[in-house]
Amino acid sequence: MSFWKMFSKSQVDSKSTLEHNLKLEFPDFSDERLIKLASISGLLSVVAFTDLIITENEKAAIKDALKEWTNLTQEEIDAVSEISQKHAKELIDLENHLYANSLNEIMNQDEKYYLIESLFDIAASDNSVSNQESEQIRSISINLKLPRNLFLAARAKVSERLDVLKS
Repeated sequence: MSFWKMFSKSQVDSKSTLEHNLKLEFPDFSDERLIKLASISGLLSVVAFTDLIITENEKAAIKDALKEWTNLTQEEIDAVSEISQKHAKELIDLENHLYANSLNEIMNQDEKYYLIESLFDIAASDNSVSNQESEQIRSISINLKLPRNLFLAARAKVSERLDVLKS
């Protein structure tokens, strides 16, 4: 069953509120574009909210990542960012595998690697990558079916900000 079909029911359950709200905000977007947008923005917000707080730096980093990953206008980026951040609490661990599975269908390995780099950029935007954030990204990386060496390569780019390595 495709990702979008799981969420195309007339009733909206707690697992699909992000997708539903994005579809309401952008009714003219294709299903594939909405899937990619929901998946990427959901994962970005989940990583930012791993420590139960989304800082201003993380909000800015989410917008920067959305600018890099989409061809949305600034107004659309602001809307997507706001919608996904509102749903971050309910998305923690709930949909990572669904988002990753949908991205596995539409992204190649290089794109998934760059997404993991973007997730680490979000985590590091407050000058510290907690063990929880790193583990959340590792879990996402596994769901994206990325080899461990690519996860480690992405994490190495923020190694000076990993809490586990700070003394």
